[in-house]
Amino acid sequence: MTNQMVRDAPVFHEIADSFMAFMADGIFVAHNVNFDYGFLSYEYERLERRFRFPKLCTCVGMRRRYPGHKSYGLGKLCAIYDIELEDHHRALCDARAAARLLNLINKKRDDCISAEAVQAA
Repeated sequence: MTNQMVRDAPVFHEIADSFMAFMADGIFVAHNVNFDYGFLSYEYERLERRFRFPKLCTCVGMRRRYPGHKSYGLGKLCAIYDIELEDHHRALCDARAAARLLNLINKKRDDCISAEAVQAA
């Protein structure tokens, strides 16, 4: 990241309300969620506000639903599952990749639920 890239970016307190509105009653999803969540929580704390949302970690979800990989880093998983990750470690790119991993996790969960329902019938 360079100074030029963030020169015109708003400071956190300028976007805090709009981000909270965006979150509404949602779930905070990220790869290694505690890392990202910690930054946001800290920034809201500096504003004397609470940032409390349920969290979902795509790293944990992939370990549970897709066991056996040597690495569960975002870059490695994207390579394995053919998920685009051109600007790794940039927020939007990583968020899109985490969303794709979440789709894989949800599909595997749904497949397991469907298989259990068939076995129970």
